[in-house]
Amino acid sequence: MIRAAALVLVFLALLPAGVRGEEEPSDLLRLAQAAAQYPDDPDIALAYGDALARAHQPAAAAEQLASVEARFPGRSPGLGLRVAELQLDAGQDAEALSKLDALVAAEPGSGPVHLYRGLALRRLGRREEAFGEFQRAAELTPELRPEALLLCGLERMAEGQPGEAEPLLREAIASDPTSEAARRSQLLLPAQPAVVAGPPLSLGLVSGFEYDSNVTLGNDLRLGPPSQAKADWAGIFGAGAVVRPLRGETAGLVVGYRFDTGLYTNLGAYDYQNHLGFGSLYLRPTSQLTLRLDGLASYGLLDSQRYVETYLVRPNLFFSFGDRLGVSRLYADFENVRYFEDNLLSSLDRSGHVYGVGIDHTFPLFRWPGVFATVHARWSKQNTFASQDLLGFDGAYDYQRTEAGLGLHLPLFFGVLAETNVTVGWEPYANANVIDFLTDDGVGNPAPRRRRDLVTDAGVSLSRPLFGGLVLELAWRMTHRSSNVELYAYDRNVVGLYFRFQTN
Repeated sequence: MIRAAALVLVFLALLPAGVRGEEEPSDLLRLAQAAAQYPDDPDIALAYGDALARAHQPAAAAEQLASVEARFPGRSPGLGLRVAELQLDAGQDAEALSKLDALVAAEPGSGPVHLYRGLALRRLGRREEAFGEFQRAAELTPELRPEALLLCGLERMAEGQPGEAEPLLREAIASDPTSEAARRSQLLLPAQPAVVAGPPLSLGLVSGFEYDSNVTLGNDLRLGPPSQAKADWAGIFGAGAVVRPLRGETAGLVVGYRFDTGLYTNLGAYDYQNHLGFGSLYLRPTSQLTLRLDGLASYGLLDSQRYVETYLVRPNLFFSFGDRLGVSRLYADFENVRYFEDNLLSSLDRSGHVYGVGIDHTFPLFRWPGVFATVHARWSKQNTFASQDLLGFDGAYDYQRTEAGLGLHLPLFFGVLAETNVTVGWEPYANANVIDFLTDDGVGNPAPRRRRDLVTDAGVSLSRPLFGGLVLELAWRMTHRSSNVELYAYDRNVVGLYFRFQTN
């Protein structure tokens, strides 16, 4: 009868407050009363200890559960380790170590006990002993291996030995690439996905179709006015190869080639092909710092006629701020662009030099595992080869651009990966605009303005692996350009469905 009454008390304590009425004592108080009234009932005593832990009272919870363990030995397997964990939470590091010493003596083959003993030793400043305990936990329990190796790597980094930390972090990643410990280990290897990951040779293909609301603006080949809307469907195809002849820990080289083409249903004059060659050389003088030099050359054709060629050099500096703060990059651009087109006026020549500087920072959002955010800012300037035309106007495409943006990387359900970004740029042009002089209000402007554009770019991509390296992607990208010279203002939307294949 007494035991039945006690269980009723426990049941009542666990009922929602709204069911019991606001005048009833709290759950914790009722369990405390029940434990005092029935001191010989181990279930009530355990429930009271768990309630103290849930109420964020680790010291009291540890004391309560330790008394249960002493009075009812063997009643609850693993209770000793739970007591030690609560003692660590309460800051009782010496008491926790004493408890864990006894548990190690009783269970020398328990990986979790060695892991927690390592944590206690680490808190007490006995780092070398802690390192040994983490190694022992990794050997004894495969499930704990990623976390234990991460802790080993953190110990070596704390001791100023990054060279010894990196192999441990890589081993943590290899032991379970999908684990949280692997993700955290990857963050401690600065810029690793960008400069080291990947096989010596990989091949890629893409095929799909897309709807373009304003084809005349042109397929990333920088077509200029006119800006009137001309929509069409296009078939898309691309192929590429990446070679990594050098893949060392402190230095490496990546080179590659890519071909892209788009064939429109109705506007065949805007069919395009683009050939792109690229290379990256990186050096890693320390575990936190990576230097990378990128080079790029591209050649674009429009309707099978040569249209544009581009050469770009970009030095990059990556710096890792650690697990929580992410990786920053500083970079500079030096670009030469040449258009093969006949201009009615020499001031409309768009060929020239572009140079700029930028910074971006990528960091994890820890409340959502696998979610990353990137913020960026960039300034650039274009100086064209245009000369003063017969009407007395200088280059119409000399401008500066200041931009800022945000990107998100979000794993969703059923293996779907979402990537989204938005960028806002301000473009003031250097000279009075000859187009404004010729076209404003349909009759021309005798005092033409300097062009001022506000440009918003946004995009969303949803992708999902299918099988054997094949990925299905649905993407949308948008550009909204507002301009004080009407001809340059436009909206453009591109929606595409693509199948992408990449060899491992």
